[in-house]
Amino acid sequence: MFAKAHIVANMSPRWPLHPAYMHTFGITENYFVIVEQPLSVSLLTMVKSQLSNEPLASSLHWYPNHE
Repeated sequence: MFAKAHIVANMSPRWPLHPAYMHTFGITENYFVIVEQPLSVSLLTMVKSQLSNEPLASSLHWYPNHE
């Protein structure tokens, strides 16, 4: 199934150490629709959470002033 898969595009995150939390996307005949919402995952906090056995939710960060 994935033997013919290939990357058609890529994008850089708005906040490199806090990539947006993305769980779904839309697709049409000509476009991929990806929403980069202001909810992000702090990579540093995620590592700390894993080491201290805290839930992933503790590494989520909301940027209220961004659309």
